[in-house]
Amino acid sequence: MAGDPQFRLHQSDGAEPPRVSASGDIDLHNVEALQRLILDADSPALVVDLSAVTYCDSATLGVLLAAAKTTRLTLVVPAGGTTHRLITLNGLDRVANVLAR
Repeated sequence: MAGDPQFRLHQSDGAEPPRVSASGDIDLHNVEALQRLILDADSPALVVDLSAVTYCDSATLGVLLAAAKTTRLTLVVPAGGTTHRLITLNGLDRVANVLAR
């Protein structure tokens, strides 16, 4: 695992893609740490677990959209939560697999 405790990279064991987990608020002030871990994963497939995120803004969506252009991206979000609605309203669910739990 690497990075800020708010963001963690869990490397793949070969059977599953790497997973980046995030918690708390993600905004312009800390989104670069998330972006760095996504880039560090360096994988054709990636899971980003946003289930513990309490707030995210357009900077977060931009990082996730960029990741979806270069990897098979799966986002884990709380069903019906604010993050899920934001991802759906902005169309990120059309370029990434979204698992609402």
